[in-house]
Amino acid sequence: MVVICDGGKKGGVAYGSYKIYTETGILIEHKQIVWGEKTSNEAEYLTMLLALRKSKKLVTKDESNINILTDSSLVTEQVAGHWICNYKHLSILRDKIRDELNDNITIKYVPRNIIFQHLGH
Repeated sequence: MVVICDGGKKGGVAYGSYKIYTETGILIEHKQIVWGEKTSNEAEYLTMLLALRKSKKLVTKDESNINILTDSSLVTEQVAGHWICNYKHLSILRDKIRDELNDNITIKYVPRNIIFQHLGH
């Protein structure tokens, strides 16, 4: 399973979206979210957390791996423990994502243009 997620902020409103694909490229879930008055980093974290929880519910015996793709190096590196997190509200979200992880889940940074091709933002 491949999850492509992104969060951001435009015009003072935080938003996010994700798509979940089977390993063969079939789209099985697409969601857009308005987070309201959040930071862009909060939107990145919240969107990934929502997408991760949804993808775990969709996992099957035949397709048990979840590969999350994001253009947020901040989220990728903080979740992996390579970068420190100086803000409590982001640390809480980071820890929630960490709590959801298992050996079958990877989070990978990809360039912005990859995310844009799939999500359009």
